[in-house]
Amino acid sequence: MDEPGSHLEIHNDLKNFRWLITNQIYLDTNNQGVKLLDKEGKVVKQVEEVPGQMYSIFATPYSWHMVDELTELKRSILFRVGKRRHKTVVHPDPDAPAWIIVNDGHDDTHYAKLAERMGNYTEAWLHHKGHKNVYHTDKNGKLKDKVVAYVERHHKEYTIINSGEFPGWGEWIITGENYEETWEHVIRKRKYSSFWITMDKCLDEYYLNNHQLNYEDIPL
Repeated sequence: MDEPGSHLEIHNDLKNFRWLITNQIYLDTNNQGVKLLDKEGKVVKQVEEVPGQMYSIFATPYSWHMVDELTELKRSILFRVGKRRHKTVVHPDPDAPAWIIVNDGHDDTHYAKLAERMGNYTEAWLHHKGHKNVYHTDKNGKLKDKVVAYVERHHKEYTIINSGEFPGWGEWIITGENYEETWEHVIRKRKYSSFWITMDKCLDEYYLNNHQLNYEDIPL
């Protein structure tokens, strides 16, 4: 149950998942359903609260949504199914070197969990540059040792980079001073940055073509 006065800021649920489907069944009719937004954070539609009816959102980096401040008690059943990205290798190729993205080193103050998003930017960039065998640590660098050990058993060569690092282009580290600026770039309110224009185009095309789903499970 969600209490009156609570709300959800703009976010999407992808975070550190390879894929994720969010499902919710409303139990009331109070016109307090989730609002779906476009890439620039503008409301596209509001999901109607129909008791017993379920809606589902297939998460992408752009499946933005929010819930306005509630005026009445909101009852629902919420559940998610998905695959954590650190339990996969994307674009597997036994004959190619591997890459390990360490998802750590970013400020994660913003509600939209921008730190976890940076690993997806880096993955899309590596694919754009033609690289194979992309692995991730869990958030905050967790399970790094296990991922590295697995990679060493299965690949002759590998490179470790940080999320937010883009070989041949640059890097972006989210700090306590720039997380609001980062959000403005992410939600595409600032369009003058060639760096962010390039990164956003790369990420958008990557998910539009479902390249993130070319993966194999790994046992961790």
